[in-house]
Amino acid sequence: MTETVPVRIDKDMLETLDLFVKLGFYKNRSEAIRELMKKGLEAGDEAKELGKIVKVMERLDKAGKVDLSGLELERERF
Repeated sequence: MTETVPVRIDKDMLETLDLFVKLGFYKNRSEAIRELMKKGLEAGDEAKELGKIVKVMERLDKAGKVDLSGLELERERF
């Protein structure tokens, strides 16, 4: 069963949704919003798992079991 949820979005976001629909990525705005939300939530789950790995690595570093001092990470924004 699904629920209807009213959502307010700005003009730019609406134009992007309409473009996705026009290009055939999604059948309509509702499908576009639903599928993009799913992808965002899945990405959040992946970020949580990565966070757990980082915490374990930090504990190992503090315990002297691994040396992370020379490690440089690049942050990506999506």
